[in-house]
Amino acid sequence: MLSLVVLEGTHNLMQCLKDEPLDMMVLMSSITAITGFPGQIDYCSANSVLDAYAGRHDNFNNPVFCVAMNWLAWREVGMAAESKTLLMSLDESNSISAKEGCDIFEKIVNSELNQVIISKEDLNFYAPPAGSLHEFDNNYFQGSNVIDALLNLWQQILGVDRINIDDDFYEIGGHSLLAVSLLSKIRHQFDVKIPSTTLFHVKTIRALATVIESYKQEQEEYSPLVVLCEGDASKAPLFMVHPVGGTVFCYMQLANMLDTDRTIYAFQDPSIEDEKSLFSNIEEMAVFYLEHIQKIQAQGPYYLCGASFGSLVVTEMAYMLEQKKEIVKFIGIIDGWAAHGQTDFDINYVREIINLNHPNYQENLQFDKQPLWESLLRQRLNMMLCYQYKHVDSPMIIFKAIELLSEYKIIDSPDNHWSKYASSVSVRNIPGDHNTMMLEPNVVILSQEISKCLNKVPKIHP
Repeated sequence: MLSLVVLEGTHNLMQCLKDEPLDMMVLMSSITAITGFPGQIDYCSANSVLDAYAGRHDNFNNPVFCVAMNWLAWREVGMAAESKTLLMSLDESNSISAKEGCDIFEKIVNSELNQVIISKEDLNFYAPPAGSLHEFDNNYFQGSNVIDALLNLWQQILGVDRINIDDDFYEIGGHSLLAVSLLSKIRHQFDVKIPSTTLFHVKTIRALATVIESYKQEQEEYSPLVVLCEGDASKAPLFMVHPVGGTVFCYMQLANMLDTDRTIYAFQDPSIEDEKSLFSNIEEMAVFYLEHIQKIQAQGPYYLCGASFGSLVVTEMAYMLEQKKEIVKFIGIIDGWAAHGQTDFDINYVREIINLNHPNYQENLQFDKQPLWESLLRQRLNMMLCYQYKHVDSPMIIFKAIELLSEYKIIDSPDNHWSKYASSVSVRNIPGDHNTMMLEPNVVILSQEISKCLNKVPKIHP
């Protein structure tokens, strides 16, 4: 009967407080909800319901920190200490003092976990089959909620209530801005700095929780290169360079659709990881990227591709390789331009680009480090304006968007003005505009056209 009263009281309390702007809600549960106990099925079940309440995100209409604390027995106060029919003897091995309990309580309410197991058993004793445990502090205070904490972060960042721990971040509305914001929050909450390139392969809450738990600060030197697709080592890889946004999330659909068995790498601007601009011009960026290319492929032939801003970088890279008498077999230009109509990249234009590049971007969702992101974007735009175009002899293929944005209509030409700077230019017209040509359904045609070019490339024989 006591258990039914507890549950009905909790339910009524939740209903009464549903619209109140609470600072927190603490549910005092028991460790028996996790371990069970002979003859206590009603008590164990009631506490399991308390745990379930803490895991729900629709209990309140306002943001509320809600946590269930799965306590072991307190020796000096509380139900176990006051019971006249103790089921077991309480000592330091299986219970805690009132002082310890108060200290633990304070630590929990200052955390961001929404369920915590307080125990002196080994952490793995309580590990759920599909979950994970995170040791919060000392030997007896152990939280099981890396997954729950990540779930909360995803809900905040994506603005989505119902998320499964195996949902793909990008399939439920994630994009590059939100990915950077997510990693910033993870760094703050878990004190680990995970490179943004990790999210190209670790896309679910379950997988990300595993990375966080096993992550060590002593990592290999950061590389701006991301492997988008593994391929045949006997074929020269394709190297792609980021557009003006600096990340290469926009290439994910394209890379997955390309009909080629070669490895596809993509460069992401390392300025994002360093949180400061590392390059003052296109030439410096091209030198840096070539150094990383030649760690993977010491000699040509080389295959380069870039969208928008990235097309300038790959053109400069091709020029530098030609000066070293290296062979460049393919320069792919995804709606890059060798002329510019926009001469004043003010902050409104920068923010417009951010929104255009990310159709799922929502105005009401703020992402972390927005001023930094805008500053780096403006720097790349200025690098593009100041670039002195070089002439290249390597074959260049322009993948030109059929639909023109207003800023390109005033400077339009059949080949986006590249014939001035290349000996061999051919054009493939792609449905969509500058921003939508790499999104479905247009990316299907783009991938087919690029694949035709790549499949003409001969194998490299050692």
